[in-house]
Amino acid sequence: MPDFDLATRTLGSDIGRRFWTAIIGGPLVLLIVYLGGWLFTLAIVVVLVISTYELHSNVRDSRLLWSVWLYLIVALVYICLPTSLLWLIRQFPDGAAWVLTLFITNWATDGCALLGGRIFGRTRLAPLISPGKTVEGALTGIILGTLIGTAAAALLQLNISVGFIATVAISLLTVLGDLAESWLKRRLAVKDFGTLLPGHGGLLDRIDGLLFASVGLFLVIALLPR
Repeated sequence: MPDFDLATRTLGSDIGRRFWTAIIGGPLVLLIVYLGGWLFTLAIVVVLVISTYELHSNVRDSRLLWSVWLYLIVALVYICLPTSLLWLIRQFPDGAAWVLTLFITNWATDGCALLGGRIFGRTRLAPLISPGKTVEGALTGIILGTLIGTAAAALLQLNISVGFIATVAISLLTVLGDLAESWLKRRLAVKDFGTLLPGHGGLLDRIDGLLFASVGLFLVIALLPR
């Protein structure tokens, strides 16, 4: 049976901070995406600077002998490429709608995976990487994230078939991106990359799945007719 009491207790310590971060930051992000132009470009630059700094700060303190190479590779491939693709997507004629769909699907997947894991979670997804993540949580996030994202794509008048394929890719890559960052943090022996966002950690902790998902979205809308 689902343990709703356990979910309430385990979420209680940080749910308030997550809630207020989402209430304040969510609409602001969506507004910036909608307006586009120099404001969106500035936001992308800010994300690049802060997330790269957070990565650098943690790699610098790492005792790994290959930490410098790790920093260079991850900074270029893991942060710069996906955020650049996010900016490029926004330049498409229907770019605002696609980026809005990306954020909504990513957030829905993250939130539903967290709640699903706390309520239904029994089977560990990747115990050696992130013991707290469960198969049930991941499936809840992927299924509900896809449904919510597809509904958002439809409301934004995007091609429903391509929108569905895109949101499936976004949801799957959100979960994969979260796991990838968990692996990286385990290698660096850190809990979070920063403390910028209450309830989440650093900016890089919040956009982990988004980085993978933006690559998937770009490939979908670049390869499929819209």
